[in-house]
Amino acid sequence: MRNWWRVTLLRPDGGVFIRLSTFAFRAIRELGYWAVQQLVACLAPMLVCELIVFPTIGWSEYASPLGTIGFQIFEALAIGACGCALGLIMGRDPWTRLTGGWIWLLPAALLAFAMVSDIRSFGPSSILSDYFFDAHPGRTEGPMLREVLTYPAWTSVLYSFGVLFAGRRGRRTKPGDAR
Repeated sequence: MRNWWRVTLLRPDGGVFIRLSTFAFRAIRELGYWAVQQLVACLAPMLVCELIVFPTIGWSEYASPLGTIGFQIFEALAIGACGCALGLIMGRDPWTRLTGGWIWLLPAALLAFAMVSDIRSFGPSSILSDYFFDAHPGRTEGPMLREVLTYPAWTSVLYSFGVLFAGRRGRRTKPGDAR
């Protein structure tokens, strides 16, 4: 069995120099790519929509031609479209494609864990209003769990689809290949 890391004594003063094998170096690099993509896929689409898209068109839950529920549906679709577009853009990079298809796992697992925990603790009656729709828009703050768990899971799933679709379109190039 091959060691994924090796410690080699190379310094004359007896100090330890850690030399990573190729496998360990690649694993650490991919973990870094995955962590950066995780942040980008979960936060960037929401920030783009909240800071650019919605102020540009002048819509909010209070002033929308779609009504309050229609705006919530439009908001989810717009944030998802931004996530998918970001995945298509990021999926052009061959190194990003290696981990981009797995970005959805952590946010979806957190959402599923939170929903199962709430169902076991409080029952299934408040799941829709807590995680998906604001039952009383304009009168209450709105479901914070939607912003913290549901939208990141939604955008990361669509980000992964975008990366995978971009990877299918540009399959001729692999990481390390010369163009």
